[in-house]
Amino acid sequence: MHPFRSSVLTRANVTGPAGVRPCKAPYVFSTPSVLPRMGAVPMLMSGRKLFAQLPQWNLIYLQADLAADPNGKIQPYRNAGYARIRGVELSSKGQILPWLQLRGTYTYNNAQITDNPAIPNSVGKRVTYVPRHQAPGMLLAARTKWSASLSGRYVGHCFGTDLNTDVVTGVPGSFDPYFMISGTVAYSVTRHVSVNVNGDNLLDRNYFQSSYLAPARAVYLGLRLRL
Repeated sequence: MHPFRSSVLTRANVTGPAGVRPCKAPYVFSTPSVLPRMGAVPMLMSGRKLFAQLPQWNLIYLQADLAADPNGKIQPYRNAGYARIRGVELSSKGQILPWLQLRGTYTYNNAQITDNPAIPNSVGKRVTYVPRHQAPGMLLAARTKWSASLSGRYVGHCFGTDLNTDVVTGVPGSFDPYFMISGTVAYSVTRHVSVNVNGDNLLDRNYFQSSYLAPARAVYLGLRLRL
């Protein structure tokens, strides 16, 4: 199992002044677990990964300047002294039926500022643009000429300000938690021709990611040709 490195969406870079080396790569702890059978789901493969990073020195992060633009489009870079990232990832993959497969992952990511002389009140606050909870899942089916997939993704709330003051959701500039469902159904007419229907945001959820409102429900009809 490959070591897991947490995905820090803040574009975090470890930097240092001239002549000073940045901190070394984070320690990563990985504990695989394989369960051949669990309940009524045959051949369920599951795993868990614990990850931790030593305090990141000179962490560069993005900060939404809501005073300059209430919609959060202006995002200057800030430099914190130290930040710490800890978390866990759980994953599973099961063959429910010969033609039906289930996959799922849950990630808990606790990223906090531990030292920031420039903005002392940010100590103990969460690092910007890093959701604490994420949980994607997918059902995959394939039988004869038909194939289909149904995927769901939950992303928890995250902050755009280093003081974590943007607690109001559902407004421009906020980073709302959301649950998105998408799906695809395809039928192979011949070896070289298939028809598919794709749907995004099937629940037609409204949520903001900074100044952008999520696209409404959309359904597409497609034709695929293979030479």
